[in-house]
Amino acid sequence: MGATQQGSAAEKTAADATDAADAANAVHERGKREFTQLFSSTRRGAHLARVSATQHLAAWGYETGSAALVVSELAANAVAHGHAPGRDFLLRLAVEPDRPAILRIEVSDACAERRPPSHPRLPDDDAENGRGLFLVQAFAVNWGVVEQVPGKTVWAVLDLFSGGLSGEGGAQDGSEHWT
Repeated sequence: MGATQQGSAAEKTAADATDAADAANAVHERGKREFTQLFSSTRRGAHLARVSATQHLAAWGYETGSAALVVSELAANAVAHGHAPGRDFLLRLAVEPDRPAILRIEVSDACAERRPPSHPRLPDDDAENGRGLFLVQAFAVNWGVVEQVPGKTVWAVLDLFSGGLSGEGGAQDGSEHWT
Protein backbone atom coordinates (compact mmCIF):
# COMPACT_ATOMS: atom_id res chain seq x y z
CA MET A 1 0.00 0.00 0.00
CA GLY A 2 1.46 3.36 -0.98
CA ALA A 3 2.05 6.27 1.36
CA THR A 4 -0.89 8.16 -0.15
CA GLN A 5 -3.25 5.26 0.49
CA GLN A 6 -1.95 4.84 4.04
CA GLY A 7 -2.35 8.56 4.69
CA SER A 8 -5.91 8.60 3.40
CA ALA A 9 -6.79 5.53 5.47
CA ALA A 10 -5.36 7.17 8.59
CA GLU A 11 -7.26 10.37 7.83
CA LYS A 12 -10.48 8.38 7.37
CA THR A 13 -9.93 6.60 10.70
CA ALA A 14 -9.30 9.93 12.43
CA ALA A 15 -12.41 11.43 10.81
CA ASP A 16 -14.46 8.40 11.87
CA ALA A 17 -13.17 8.79 15.44
CA THR A 18 -14.17 12.47 15.45
CA ASP A 19 -17.62 11.61 14.08
CA ALA A 20 -18.01 8.91 16.75
CA ALA A 21 -17.05 11.32 19.53
CA ASP A 22 -19.48 13.94 18.17
CA ALA A 23 -22.27 11.35 18.08
CA ALA A 24 -21.42 10.25 21.62
CA ASN A 25 -21.61 13.81 22.88
CA ALA A 26 -24.99 14.32 21.18
CA VAL A 27 -26.41 11.27 22.95
CA HIS A 28 -24.85 12.44 26.23
CA GLU A 29 -26.67 15.78 25.97
CA ARG A 30 -30.05 13.99 25.80
CA GLY A 31 -29.30 12.04 28.99
CA LYS A 32 -29.22 8.42 27.87
CA ARG A 33 -25.85 7.29 26.65
CA GLU A 34 -25.99 4.49 24.11
CA PHE A 35 -23.74 3.30 21.31
CA THR A 36 -24.53 0.45 18.92
CA GLN A 37 -22.36 -0.61 15.98
CA LEU A 38 -21.87 -3.64 13.74
CA PHE A 39 -18.27 -4.80 13.25
CA SER A 40 -16.81 -7.37 10.89
CA SER A 41 -16.26 -10.73 12.53
CA THR A 42 -12.48 -10.42 12.19
CA ARG A 43 -9.56 -9.61 14.47
CA ARG A 44 -9.59 -6.09 13.00
CA GLY A 45 -13.31 -5.82 13.81
CA ALA A 46 -12.61 -6.80 17.42
CA HIS A 47 -9.86 -4.17 17.59
CA LEU A 48 -12.14 -1.49 16.13
CA ALA A 49 -14.86 -2.40 18.65
CA ARG A 50 -12.43 -1.75 21.49
CA VAL A 51 -11.26 1.54 19.94
CA SER A 52 -14.85 2.70 19.37
CA ALA A 53 -15.89 1.77 22.90
CA THR A 54 -12.91 3.61 24.35
CA GLN A 55 -13.66 6.73 22.30
CA HIS A 56 -17.33 6.77 23.26
CA LEU A 57 -16.71 6.20 26.95
CA ALA A 58 -14.05 8.92 27.01
CA ALA A 59 -16.44 11.30 25.23
CA TRP A 60 -19.04 10.49 27.90
CA GLY A 61 -16.50 11.37 30.59
CA TYR A 62 -15.68 7.87 31.87
CA GLU A 63 -12.39 6.11 32.52
CA THR A 64 -12.02 3.44 29.88
CA GLY A 65 -9.59 0.82 31.20
CA SER A 66 -11.76 -1.98 32.56
CA ALA A 67 -14.56 -1.39 30.05
CA ALA A 68 -12.10 -1.48 27.13
CA LEU A 69 -10.70 -4.77 28.42
CA VAL A 70 -14.17 -6.33 28.74
CA VAL A 71 -15.20 -5.12 25.26
CA SER A 72 -11.94 -6.50 23.86
CA GLU A 73 -12.48 -9.93 25.45
CA LEU A 74 -16.15 -10.22 24.43
CA ALA A 75 -15.43 -9.04 20.89
CA ALA A 76 -12.47 -11.41 20.54
CA ASN A 77 -14.68 -14.28 21.74
CA ALA A 78 -17.38 -13.33 19.22
CA VAL A 79 -14.79 -13.49 16.46
CA ALA A 80 -13.13 -16.70 17.67
CA HIS A 81 -16.18 -18.66 18.83
CA GLY A 82 -19.24 -16.95 17.36
CA HIS A 83 -18.17 -16.38 13.78
CA ALA A 84 -20.66 -17.32 11.09
CA PRO A 85 -19.56 -16.73 7.49
CA GLY A 86 -20.88 -13.45 6.16
CA ARG A 87 -22.21 -12.32 9.56
CA ASP A 88 -20.93 -9.42 11.67
CA PHE A 89 -21.06 -9.01 15.42
CA LEU A 90 -22.87 -6.20 17.21
CA LEU A 91 -21.45 -4.11 20.06
CA ARG A 92 -23.81 -2.16 22.31
CA LEU A 93 -22.84 0.12 25.20
CA ALA A 94 -25.53 1.64 27.40
CA VAL A 95 -25.57 3.91 30.44
CA GLU A 96 -28.98 4.90 31.80
CA PRO A 97 -29.42 8.51 32.99
CA ASP A 98 -30.73 7.40 36.40
CA ARG A 99 -27.78 4.98 36.90
CA PRO A 100 -24.75 6.87 35.54
CA ALA A 101 -22.19 4.56 37.14
CA ILE A 102 -23.56 1.39 35.55
CA LEU A 103 -22.38 0.42 32.06
CA ARG A 104 -23.92 -2.48 30.20
CA ILE A 105 -21.77 -3.98 27.44
CA GLU A 106 -23.37 -6.40 24.98
CA VAL A 107 -21.72 -8.30 22.15
CA SER A 108 -24.05 -10.28 19.89
CA ASP A 109 -22.97 -12.86 17.34
CA ALA A 110 -24.75 -15.28 15.03
CA CYS A 111 -23.62 -18.58 16.57
CA ALA A 112 -25.81 -19.94 19.38
CA GLU A 113 -24.09 -23.34 19.33
CA ARG A 114 -20.88 -22.00 20.92
CA ARG A 115 -22.15 -20.63 24.20
CA PRO A 116 -19.58 -19.59 26.82
CA PRO A 117 -19.52 -21.60 30.05
CA SER A 118 -21.25 -19.96 33.00
CA HIS A 119 -18.34 -20.94 35.24
CA PRO A 120 -15.20 -21.00 33.11
CA ARG A 121 -12.44 -23.34 34.20
CA LEU A 122 -8.82 -22.31 34.40
CA PRO A 123 -6.72 -23.38 31.43
CA ASP A 124 -3.41 -25.16 31.84
CA ASP A 125 -0.54 -22.90 32.91
CA ASP A 126 1.12 -23.20 29.51
CA ALA A 127 -2.08 -22.52 27.51
CA GLU A 128 -1.89 -19.44 25.29
CA ASN A 129 -5.59 -18.58 25.60
CA GLY A 130 -8.65 -19.36 27.67
CA ARG A 131 -8.45 -16.62 30.30
CA GLY A 132 -10.73 -14.00 28.74
CA LEU A 133 -13.90 -14.85 30.63
CA PHE A 134 -11.95 -14.79 33.90
CA LEU A 135 -11.07 -11.18 33.12
CA VAL A 136 -14.70 -10.39 32.28
CA GLN A 137 -15.81 -12.04 35.52
CA ALA A 138 -13.19 -10.12 37.51
CA PHE A 139 -14.24 -6.69 36.24
CA ALA A 140 -17.99 -7.18 35.83
CA VAL A 141 -20.57 -6.83 38.56
CA ASN A 142 -22.51 -9.45 36.61
CA TRP A 143 -22.38 -11.09 33.21
CA GLY A 144 -24.34 -13.63 31.23
CA VAL A 145 -25.67 -14.95 27.95
CA VAL A 146 -29.02 -14.44 26.25
CA GLU A 147 -30.16 -16.68 23.40
CA GLN A 148 -31.53 -14.91 20.34
CA VAL A 149 -32.41 -15.73 16.76
CA PRO A 150 -29.91 -16.06 15.28
CA GLY A 151 -27.15 -16.51 17.82
CA LYS A 152 -26.58 -15.10 21.27
CA THR A 153 -25.70 -11.97 23.19
CA VAL A 154 -22.99 -12.08 25.83
CA TRP A 155 -23.39 -9.16 28.23
CA ALA A 156 -21.48 -7.70 31.14
CA VAL A 157 -22.42 -5.00 33.62
CA LEU A 158 -19.66 -2.80 35.05
CA ASP A 159 -19.71 -0.28 37.87
CA LEU A 160 -17.66 2.49 36.31
CA PHE A 161 -17.17 4.32 39.60
CA SER A 162 -15.89 1.34 41.59
CA GLY A 163 -12.49 1.70 39.97
CA GLY A 164 -11.45 -1.91 40.03
CA LEU A 165 -12.10 -5.56 40.20
CA SER A 166 -15.49 -6.77 41.36
CA GLY A 167 -14.89 -10.51 41.16
CA GLU A 168 -18.53 -11.51 41.46
CA GLY A 169 -19.68 -15.03 40.60
CA GLY A 170 -20.40 -16.74 37.31
CA ALA A 171 -22.69 -15.84 34.47
CA GLN A 172 -26.42 -15.33 34.66
CA ASP A 173 -29.03 -16.08 32.02
CA GLY A 174 -31.41 -13.40 30.86
CA SER A 175 -31.12 -9.78 29.86
CA GLU A 176 -32.89 -8.35 32.89
CA HIS A 177 -29.89 -8.69 35.24
CA TRP A 178 -28.33 -5.25 35.55
CA THR A 179 -26.59 -5.79 38.87
